[in-house]
Amino acid sequence: MSGGGGSAGVLSILRQCQTDFARNPDAATLDLMRRVLSNPAFAAAVRREVAGINDADVLAELIRITHELRDGFGDRASRREAEAKVVEIFGLTGGIGLPVGSIVAVLTMTTMALFAAVPAALGGLIAYQGRKYYLQLMEERHLYMKLEMAMDSIISDLP
Repeated sequence: MSGGGGSAGVLSILRQCQTDFARNPDAATLDLMRRVLSNPAFAAAVRREVAGINDADVLAELIRITHELRDGFGDRASRREAEAKVVEIFGLTGGIGLPVGSIVAVLTMTTMALFAAVPAALGGLIAYQGRKYYLQLMEERHLYMKLEMAMDSIISDLP
């Protein structure tokens, strides 16, 4: 998504946001979309463009896209929250379960006690990767929530 110049037009910017959203954007793209859509200058451009639209089909498309984006952003924020909870649970379970199993193996003096370091290290790796992915999901959730609020603000100015 480009930063959005004055000549691009509100509808083309919204269409580009729709295209980017359909591609499941990363946090950097989401942040760019947030900066554009929550910019007061963009909201003013929406008001100006809506006031100048004489074609009912164009106005209906603009309203439809803004509602679809808002609903999509809200849905995806909820999905990211649910995914983050799953990652958190499995990350904690694996991150704690493997080292605990290793300790039990050492304490019971099984013949596999020498290999106890491998599951312990894997448990640490699982916990690290789980935490990393959890933070990524929560960042995306936050950006989707901000985008949903930006679209609510734009929608409140529409006829």
